Amino acid sequence: MSQDKATYHHGNLKASLINAAQEILETQGTDALSMRALADRVGVSRTALYHHFSDKNDLLCALAESGFSHLYTLISSNDVSSAHANEQLHSAILGYLKFATENAAQYDLMFGKTLWHTEHETHFQRYAKDCFRLYVSLFESLQQNQTLKTPEPPLRLAQLMWASLHGLSQLMNDDILTAKEDMHTLAAHLLNRFI
Repeated sequence: MSQDKATYHHGNLKASLINAAQEILETQGTDALSMRALADRVGVSRTALYHHFSDKNDLLCALAESGFSHLYTLISSNDVSSAHANEQLHSAILGYLKFATENAAQYDLMFGKTLWHTEHETHFQRYAKDCFRLYVSLFESLQQNQTLKTPEPPLRLAQLMWASLHGLSQLMNDDILTAKEDMHTLAAHLLNRFI
């Protein structure tokens, strides 16, 4: 038994499967990502995969959850306070754009309608909502220190921010709007619309 296969019995298989699935997703796309291809890539039986994912859709939801968890880390701050809300919002804008442009295929999966149109809420959707709540909290802090340019409610401003970020990300990923090198300039202009 190889070292890698021995390690899987100690709880690392799921993480290895998600990492390998993300590599397939980014390099070959969703259509190339199958349970068989993933098992072959990691070097385990397909039966081993089904201990962690019930089917391909379950695997895709796990990839989306991993993506939102990573995004949350990039946009969050340990201290969401009004004193530093400007800088935190700027970092959250850049974090979002950075994630979206560096993980384009995963980003498309995370926001694709296929995974969102399920009968029951999945873990990844809860992670997505946690990311959104961070923006609401930042706008609440900005409202408290009276640096917002508009009296609109924080929820509405967070929705506008998220929609703007999503649109910019899609346009950059599709090479329609601008070069990715302009990300910092775009982030500064977007921030300037709110504060």
